[in-house]
Amino acid sequence: MKNIKYAVLIFSLFFISCESSNKNKTLIKKPVIIAGKIENPKTELVSVDYQDIVNGSVHYSQVIDTLDGTFKFVFDLVHGQDLRFEYNNTFITLFAEPSDSLFIKINTTLTDSKNSIVFSGSNKIINEEINKYLSYKKIPPFNTEFEGKSVKEYHNNLKFQIKNELLELDCFVKKFEPSAKFIKWAKNDIIYNNSNFLIDYKFYLTNNNLPLTDSLFDSELFPTDNEQAFISSMFGVYLWNYAYDKYIQNNSIVKDLLSKGKTLEAYRLCIKKILEEEKKGLIRDIIVFKVILTIAEESLTNPLNLTKKIDYKIDNPVLASELELRLHNASNNGKILKFNSRGIHSEVTQNVMDILKKESEGRTIYVDFWAIWCGTCRAEIPSLIKLNEKIKNKNIQIVSFCFDSDRNAWYALIKEKKIPGIHYLLSKEQASILKSKLKIQGFPRYMIIKNGMVIDSNSLRPSSHEKLLKELLRNSAM
Repeated sequence: MKNIKYAVLIFSLFFISCESSNKNKTLIKKPVIIAGKIENPKTELVSVDYQDIVNGSVHYSQVIDTLDGTFKFVFDLVHGQDLRFEYNNTFITLFAEPSDSLFIKINTTLTDSKNSIVFSGSNKIINEEINKYLSYKKIPPFNTEFEGKSVKEYHNNLKFQIKNELLELDCFVKKFEPSAKFIKWAKNDIIYNNSNFLIDYKFYLTNNNLPLTDSLFDSELFPTDNEQAFISSMFGVYLWNYAYDKYIQNNSIVKDLLSKGKTLEAYRLCIKKILEEEKKGLIRDIIVFKVILTIAEESLTNPLNLTKKIDYKIDNPVLASELELRLHNASNNGKILKFNSRGIHSEVTQNVMDILKKESEGRTIYVDFWAIWCGTCRAEIPSLIKLNEKIKNKNIQIVSFCFDSDRNAWYALIKEKKIPGIHYLLSKEQASILKSKLKIQGFPRYMIIKNGMVIDSNSLRPSSHEKLLKELLRNSAM
């Protein structure tokens, strides 16, 4: 009991001492650059994963440049948080804020992580501190033993785990004197990383038809009104689990309405409850944002029209703008933007696989899968232009499919660089279908297709010049 009281005291002191910051109260959507170089890479792909309060689970993959081992990611963040970088089946925790440019140099021949990974650029210090701390940690993860435990007992076990991790962090802080930013991140990450074990416990109860006797999401143990906590990506995950549990799953009226197919009435009530019970501010805005997106994802009708019938308000301009864009995209998820070198652009509603078949009927197509933020993809553009000049009147057509890219930036880049061929900008849904069907894991990727048949699923790059040209001409003549 003494240990539990001590843990609560640590939490109280921590949250009282948190300083208010305009940066934490306002979401700022800005691009982040994460670039680097891997010495002696043992894989062709690197990836970045993170949990985003706007987009949920986010994943980017990038093909390492085979000539110099470099890679580059460019994507938007709305607040500072941790990310997970993967290479050679090895994971590194990174930290980035909107507008950051972080460079990572990795030497795979060295086994000592202190020397094998070198950071430079924005937030260099906190990245070094995080990785030193993760190497320092010795306390094992929480032991998820559920059987025979009440909610109160499970909460007490979590409190004890968090107390021990915070004490270990305190030892690290005394020994290494890290930055205040690191301490804020580490404390929040310890608390909200452990909060996700509540979902495991809930799954255990549901799976075994056991009743939930007390509130699972303890606001004293895991506060939901702490904007400082966004520095840990796990807070956003917890916040949505809390909101979904409280306002949808455990609201009998909402559940009953949903079971009867009365989606509009159910979510009207859900939003009304949130606006009544949650304090006005960013946290409430995020919960409303997530619920409205849930409606859009689950609705079989036009979500834009449906959500117009629900009285909700989001004050944060970043969330309001993002929600408007997402609802519009969800209402047009079957449409793919098409643009060709003659300047004609249109929207098509065909399945993406049908497009590939149609474009390759009676001819050979060289298919370019790319993204505007992919540095290696853009480096191939001059070679693609030269290739196009050599295949004119050869019954060979360049067809490009762009993924995960902004519409206006995509359109502007094609016009600026005069990128040849027929261009398609895929919606999120169509991109997912194509990646799955053709097993596309990263960019750039090239294929040769003829009469609906994939001739080469991993073709040469445009910069291969004559080798690629011979390959295309050979397949066209077959």
